[in-house]
Amino acid sequence: MTPEVQIVQQGLTVEEYAHEKGVTTRSVRRWLAAGELPDAWPDGRSYRIPRHAERVQTPGTGLVVTGQHSDAVEELPRALAGAPTAWVDLETASRLLGVTPHAIVAHPDLFEPAKVGPRGSWRVPMRVIRRDAGL
Repeated sequence: MTPEVQIVQQGLTVEEYAHEKGVTTRSVRRWLAAGELPDAWPDGRSYRIPRHAERVQTPGTGLVVTGQHSDAVEELPRALAGAPTAWVDLETASRLLGVTPHAIVAHPDLFEPAKVGPRGSWRVPMRVIRRDAGL
C-alpha cells in the first residue's frame, strides 16, 4: 500500500516578498493587481509569490513580456497568424502578448479588449495582437 503524498505549494507572503525585494508591500499589492507578478497565486484573501518571481513590465506601458511567454508566438498556428479574424479570445491573447488576462482587461487603453458575442466573452482585436506580438 502506497501512502498518500500531499504536495503543498510554498511561496512567500506579500510581506516576505516585499522584504526580500526591498520594496513596500503596497508596491507588491499594486503589481499583483496589475498582473505584473504572473507566477503568484491566490491563497485565501492574499497571495503567495515564488521566491524567484520577478515583476514583468513592458517599457513605456507598465507591462512586460517575459521570456517564459516569448515562445507563445512560435506556438501560434500559422493559420491564425494570417487569418482575417477580427478578434482573439482573452486566454490566447494573454499567451501571445505575455501578460495575464487580468492585465489585458485592466489596461483597455493598451489592449482595447471588448466583450464580444452573445455571451459577452472578452476578446482582443487581432490588430492589437499583430502590433504588440509582432505578427
